[in-house]
Amino acid sequence: SNDAQDFGRILEHLDTSLTRPTQNLASLKREEQAELSAAGVDSSENRAKRIAAAVAKPERMRVYSYTYRRNADIVAEALIRAGGVCEKCSSPAPFVRASDGTPFLEVHHVTPLSGGGEDRLENVMALCPNCHREVHFGES
Repeated sequence: SNDAQDFGRILEHLDTSLTRPTQNLASLKREEQAELSAAGVDSSENRAKRIAAAVAKPERMRVYSYTYRRNADIVAEALIRAGGVCEKCSSPAPFVRASDGTPFLEVHHVTPLSGGGEDRLENVMALCPNCHREVHFGES
């Protein structure tokens, strides 16, 4: 029942909130990126030692983050405008969604909402997952 699920979540929250503080998701991602950068320049031998000493089950953490409530009409119009084709590389969507059979593209804000961008059709592009990752993490 829903009450049992809600009660279970409350107990889970109480259990973890007493033992570990909640961490900001952005801070956690920055820490993980710093660790990855350091591991990438270390020797394979040192990484192997740390892997051998590491626990097999990662620590479960409670995180918090902020997000924006997107206008569903903007998302729908951008996807219809794209017609199943990435608006950056002009390739067809790489697969269709299992939920509704539509081409899988991600709607990206050209000027991020967090940087003052608006949730307007003129400020979004429908991108394939590869191009979406590239605009966030690529060199260009």
